[in-house]
Amino acid sequence: MWEWHVESKDKDDPLASLYKASPQLLASLPPTLLYTAEFDPLRDEGEQFGRLLIQQGVDVQIRRFQSTIHGFFHHGKETNCPWHDDYSSLAIDILNSWLKQIVRKL
Repeated sequence: MWEWHVESKDKDDPLASLYKASPQLLASLPPTLLYTAEFDPLRDEGEQFGRLLIQQGVDVQIRRFQSTIHGFFHHGKETNCPWHDDYSSLAIDILNSWLKQIVRKL
């Protein structure tokens, strides 16, 4: 679906879509936390991208959240999503773990 948001002259530019990026560029990306929603038209594409990063050796955490729609994480508080705090806490825990690993290497 990303191609709907770029001009045709930019469709092969990796800045428009990382699907067009070289394996070397993908391998250089930082650890990635990828949340998808069960009822999101972008879910499969997002999860596919996460698997592509894993193939290139990137540390990726993919989480699909059931009974959710596109934008659930960003709009969870506004829509009174009962799971929003759990999703936020999980993201904080994963990111905190990655930051601790980085600090240990310094």
